[in-house]
Amino acid sequence: MLGPLLNKNSDPSVKNGVPLYKQLNPVIEYACPAWMFAAYTHVWMIQLLKFECLYLATGAPWYVSNSQIHEDMGVLLFTNYIRALRALIQS
Repeated sequence: MLGPLLNKNSDPSVKNGVPLYKQLNPVIEYACPAWMFAAYTHVWMIQLLKFECLYLATGAPWYVSNSQIHEDMGVLLFTNYIRALRALIQS
């Protein structure tokens, strides 16, 4: 759904694209209790979707690593977020 807002032809700035991306996080993380027990491959598919949205939001070139973009934007990887949530519930 963010594709038309974040595609290369719409020319969004990082100033506008990153807040749009960060609004997507609560929607996905709302179902985190269900994602805790999902298979790794299913969680990874959500992570890939978030990678794609973050690339579109920042306008980063293809050679910039996902971890670098997440670090620069201050966003946790979805898999790490799920892992931290599991540890919190298990303790």
